Amino acid sequence: MKKKLLTFLLLLPLALKAQTFIYDGVYYSIKLFTKNVGVASSNSTMFYKDYITSPEIVKYNDVTYTVTSVDNYAFTGSEGLLGVTLPNTVTTIGDGSFSGCHGLTEFIIPQGVSTIGYDAFYGSINIKEITIPNSVKGIMSRAFSKIENLVIEDGEEALSLMTLYNINDNTPFHICPLKSIYLGRNLEYQNSYSPFSDNSLLETVTIGEKVTKLSSYLFR
Repeated sequence: MKKKLLTFLLLLPLALKAQTFIYDGVYYSIKLFTKNVGVASSNSTMFYKDYITSPEIVKYNDVTYTVTSVDNYAFTGSEGLLGVTLPNTVTTIGDGSFSGCHGLTEFIIPQGVSTIGYDAFYGSINIKEITIPNSVKGIMSRAFSKIENLVIEDGEEALSLMTLYNINDNTPFHICPLKSIYLGRNLEYQNSYSPFSDNSLLETVTIGEKVTKLSSYLFR
């Protein structure tokens, strides 16, 4: 009995490890005990390139899975990646998922995304414009680094902007050379760590009708 238990415990980490498969040129990881998958890193020695499209549904071993996330660091360092199209079933864009993707010049965040992770687009220096859908509930620190034109869509629910380690330089948009902002809903963040501080290039700010409060620290 003890021997069987020991064998089980030794094999448990392997069983819990996410299984990865490839479908139409894109890697996916199966989420444990679900029929959901995340877009995954190709492997440790290869990077994605050119244009990548992920459908809502993929199949593996005669099982149908729904694509619900982009895994942490899925596309990190893929400098030859030119474009990515994701389905609206994606709810999470993971930490560092598109960091260092210098070939990307635009990116459309799917309408179903609720969370954008830490460093998600950090170092993707050629993405100059981004629209944050009203489905997004939270954006983590240093998510973006070179955005010039930012649109936060109209919405009833406040958008939470996270600051890592309570350092001003780690707000989601702090180092972005922002020139224009459309603010369509209320923001939640620590007052002393404004997400838009030190933006000397800022020319235009438009406030939408859904916004009911503005912090005095917002643009300082």
